[in-house]
Amino acid sequence: MEQAQVQWVGSPRDSSDLDEKRATTAGVAATLAWLKKHDVAPYRFAFDNGIDQSAFRRLLAGERKSVSVTLALKIEKGTGGEVPVAAWGV
Repeated sequence: MEQAQVQWVGSPRDSSDLDEKRATTAGVAATLAWLKKHDVAPYRFAFDNGIDQSAFRRLLAGERKSVSVTLALKIEKGTGGEVPVAAWGV
């Protein structure tokens, strides 16, 4: 049985169009830096950590301004604590 290929809907499969220097919050900058450091595509991080892919993409692109405590906790757990909840100001 073939494994389903998960893709970023309507966006590139990587984070090449996302730049931590243009990040709107410390949390976004830290998350983008973590993704780059660990060579993890945003869609893969979202999928692996039970995060809605489109919401995560909007957050990283600066289209979403707020983050819930639940989402911040998932990001903290997914990054092994390298992007703490405090980085999001929640």
